Amino acid sequence: MALEHTQVALQLPSGQAQAHIWTTGTPSQRQPLLFIHGFRGDHHGLQFIAENIKGRQSFIPDLPGFGQTPPLPGKQTLETYTSFVRGLADWIENQTGKQPVLVGHSFGSIVAANAAADAGASTPLVLINPIVSLPDRGPGRLLTVTVDNYYRIAEAAPEKVGNFLLKNRPTVRLMSEAMATSRDRDTRRFIHDQHQQHFSSFSDRKSLADAYRVSTHHTVREVEKQLTMPVLVISGRADAIASPRATHEFVKRLPNIEHHEFPRVGHLVHYERPAETAHHIEDWLD
Repeated sequence: MALEHTQVALQLPSGQAQAHIWTTGTPSQRQPLLFIHGFRGDHHGLQFIAENIKGRQSFIPDLPGFGQTPPLPGKQTLETYTSFVRGLADWIENQTGKQPVLVGHSFGSIVAANAAADAGASTPLVLINPIVSLPDRGPGRLLTVTVDNYYRIAEAAPEKVGNFLLKNRPTVRLMSEAMATSRDRDTRRFIHDQHQQHFSSFSDRKSLADAYRVSTHHTVREVEKQLTMPVLVISGRADAIASPRATHEFVKRLPNIEHHEFPRVGHLVHYERPAETAHHIEDWLD
């Protein structure tokens, strides 16, 4: 299914920002969806869920500093990402007459939750592999320290060395192997190919380092008391990044929650179960 690409000029509180956004689906009376991708991703990752959504439009942007969307001026922070998503949501409402349902994956779940909290309790929210605990409080403490140092060194190194550290094929493959849980060879091959193609499409090392700090210093829990709207959480029981135990504790605290957990799936729900994820979103919204 072909995606329609649009470049949009957004008026944000901090000034004008450029956004690249892709659209799929047919306009309808139903609320559209606005997908927010994860760290080091771009619109390609979530398009496989969006393409399985029937009966409503889906909008998939590249966040600032990823894919084709340039970084916002100055430092990239949770506040600037949230402002960007709110600006996109308002633009979509102007185009369709309806506020979109935010669908955030991983790092995108933090941004989507903050944007939804700012918007109030009227619009549903979908969180996929949500980040609800800080990395150093989960089971991967040693891994967290290693990854912190990796991004710190890559940011501080000379440009050529830093880009090599971030983009070389063996390192990208190692990260991909660490996240993939499927035992199906074709699925794993597809996942690794997607990461090789799109995992290094960030604009520059500075904005990437900013995004990494946001992803490791914030969680959805910071705004959980404001998440009184209907919330759908979709997670993987084998997730080594977004702790399943922390996710279970999180969903118990929300007043209007539905939770689906895929067995034998980790942090890449959007690659390993895209059609099933789309089905759960559609059923829940309808």
